[in-house]
Amino acid sequence: MQHPSSTLAHKTPTTHTTPPQKAHILIVTDLDGTLLDHHTYSWQAAKPAMAQARTYNIPIIPCTSKTLPETQKLIHDMDLAGPIIFENGSGIALANGDIIDLAPRYYEILETLDDLKHHNNFDFVGFNAMSVQQIAEHTQLSLEDAANAKKRRYSEPFLWQGDASSLAYFEKMCQPLNIDIVQGGRFYHALSQGVSKQRAIEQLKQQLNIPDAHIIALGDSNNDIAMLSQADTAIIVNNPTRNFPLLPHSQNSIHYTSAYGPLGWNDAITDLLNTMENNHG
Repeated sequence: MQHPSSTLAHKTPTTHTTPPQKAHILIVTDLDGTLLDHHTYSWQAAKPAMAQARTYNIPIIPCTSKTLPETQKLIHDMDLAGPIIFENGSGIALANGDIIDLAPRYYEILETLDDLKHHNNFDFVGFNAMSVQQIAEHTQLSLEDAANAKKRRYSEPFLWQGDASSLAYFEKMCQPLNIDIVQGGRFYHALSQGVSKQRAIEQLKQQLNIPDAHIIALGDSNNDIAMLSQADTAIIVNNPTRNFPLLPHSQNSIHYTSAYGPLGWNDAITDLLNTMENNHG
């Protein structure tokens, strides 16, 4: 779905057109396809906006399907301090190193998936059954990053190799077993029921004692809809491989980028921060 040619297209918001005071803003961002380029995983095009946010002391918080080791390596490279929401909201790693578990541990998901696969002949392969080399081949990650992607704490990415009808049946079978299936950028993800990026954001706001913080959320896929739908300001980043996810019309403020990935991220955040500066001085 191609959007208008402007760098940052947006719907006129009904309320909260600009963020409140800088101290109460959190930038919460998906990584793959959003802050990271879909093909190269580069984030360099977003450096100017990240630096601008840093001058305003606005935290940039990854909210990702990636594992904690993957994301820790990235934020070190990006010179971010944390916190981190990882594995689709299954856990939060605070800046002091503490981890808040919001889901059962990994082995419980694996046991349930193995039982389902064995008794129903479902055709899928998860990260647990893949070698580091296979994960690298499917993701185009380096071997080091693929090894970190395999270090899971709660959830299982998998490649579905059956047809659409068997996938629908698989999802139906997962429901009474307290497993949700969500579609990410390259893989489906099996995670504990009730886990979501949005739930983790709300938990984090309470943990940081800023329940009324203005959330600027950025994402590019259906996996981000709940997070984007509840944000005060939602930025939907263009992805070269798929259409924009569809958000409810009740959203306070929705922006769409024309540029892809980190360049779109940079354009959107720069525009918002400049608008905020002009409005608040």
